[in-house]
Amino acid sequence: MPAGETVGILPIADSTRMAADIQTFTGPIAGEKLRHTFLAKQQNTRYAVISVHTTEEKKLFKRLMQDRVDVGQGTTPDWRSAVKTWNQFANGKTIFYKVSKQFSINIYAKIS
Repeated sequence: MPAGETVGILPIADSTRMAADIQTFTGPIAGEKLRHTFLAKQQNTRYAVISVHTTEEKKLFKRLMQDRVDVGQGTTPDWRSAVKTWNQFANGKTIFYKVSKQFSINIYAKIS
């Protein structure tokens, strides 16, 4: 008899979702082909929350680090603001949600 447990995938806390402007899971709209839907459902997010990994995300990260005052400009980025900016671009196909813990100098060093 299944226990109904999910190992390794935790839902994103409501406070984290609200702080990062992440929408809750609603499932794909008719005809919409999203990636990582199973993960998004388990996280209770509209799109999956995963690390920077697609070519489009790497390009977006570089662009935001160069162009956005709240993200870059030679100062320590405001990661909370950066995540809100990033999540406006999320589409569930090539750009996915992020939380501030995923954005760090280490990620920036790997991408640039």
